[in-house]
Amino acid sequence: MDQTGNALLDLPEDGTAERPEVPRDELRQMLLEFLPAGTVRRGHKVTAVQALGDGRHQVDFAYDTNVVADLLLGADSA
Repeated sequence: MDQTGNALLDLPEDGTAERPEVPRDELRQMLLEFLPAGTVRRGHKVTAVQALGDGRHQVDFAYDTNVVADLLLGADSA
């Protein structure tokens, strides 16, 4: 896709499984099944992220809460 959303390349899946894409809903479900309860924080506004070293990060959320994580993924639902 280009910056205006026009498709520049569209190769349909032909059943050979050569394309590595995973449907978004299936990927989300797989990830959620293997994470401990409370790991995913939906509806939290991030106000700051600070690298702590050794791959760890502190994430500050609005309303004065924070978490330290070994792995940090962000998504804006776009």
